[in-house]
Amino acid sequence: MLPASPTPEDSHRLFGPTYKEQAWVTELARTETSRVALLLQLKTFQAVGRFLPIEDIPPSAIEYAARQLGVKGDVQIGYTRATLYRHQAAILDFLGVTAWGPKARELAESTMRKIAEARSDPADLINAAVDTLVRNRFELPALTTLRRLAGMVHSDVNETQWQCVGTLVSDRQCLSLDSLLAVDPATQESRFAILCRAPGRASRKNLSELIDRYHWLQGLPDPASALHSIADSKVLRWANEARRLKAPELREYIAPRRYALLLAVIRHALGQVLDDLTQMLLRLVRKIEYNSEQRLNDWYANRQSQTDSLIRALHDSLVVHGADEGPVGKVARLEALFIAHGG
Repeated sequence: MLPASPTPEDSHRLFGPTYKEQAWVTELARTETSRVALLLQLKTFQAVGRFLPIEDIPPSAIEYAARQLGVKGDVQIGYTRATLYRHQAAILDFLGVTAWGPKARELAESTMRKIAEARSDPADLINAAVDTLVRNRFELPALTTLRRLAGMVHSDVNETQWQCVGTLVSDRQCLSLDSLLAVDPATQESRFAILCRAPGRASRKNLSELIDRYHWLQGLPDPASALHSIADSKVLRWANEARRLKAPELREYIAPRRYALLLAVIRHALGQVLDDLTQMLLRLVRKIEYNSEQRLNDWYANRQSQTDSLIRALHDSLVVHGADEGPVGKVARLEALFIAHGG
């Protein structure tokens, strides 16, 4: 979109014509007003990739374009339908751009479908389509057109993916998945609510609960085969969508979509509990490593103390041995020395 109140820098950047453009405008249009209108159509198309109504162009931009063409005074721009179409066709030919039509729509739709396989945000689909259309020199349609196309593609791709997942789920798995949505009359809670609930902090206190949760999840339908063709980002989005729902709400979904969302939650829960157990294992290993290092340091310190004591005892005994004293006296002093060093 154009800025509502362009600064002089904006006007120069967006509406300043090159020498070639100015010469082309002067040659194609006969009157001053027509030249200003043609230049505005050309520069707005270059800025936003599509044509805008003259009333959507800021007055300051009109004044700037008129000055660039040497037109003085108040410029009142009006277009007949025939002149408008002629100018727009000339601009597309001048820029080497193909008008929006079936080919451009087909290209935009195919691009959106590729992106929609892994993403669900309409903005991602629209941005990808705009980028592809610009690179292939196609005129951009109105944003509302792209939004409608993105909504249609998003709905169609999701429906196809849900149906694909649904065909890979056996009848037995369907019964098991549906049982998750049954509410226990005693607790007024479904197993789906337990599935969506966070398992708690990965601590030794919760270790047994994490192991029990892991074994419980292993007993649920395996999501791997049914979801193998779905991008991880899409599976995560389905899981997030499902966790925002309650069991009665999810039961209202059509079967393929319901099973796809439930399998996505199971896959996410399995990944989460494995991550928690891995963190627990790493913490235990780090604690064992720390305790081992402390015991090793203590052993070295104690061994060093014993070695120092033995060396001192040897030194002192050599001093006694070399003294000028009788054997009886030396033996007595050595016995006292050994007793002093621990016997």
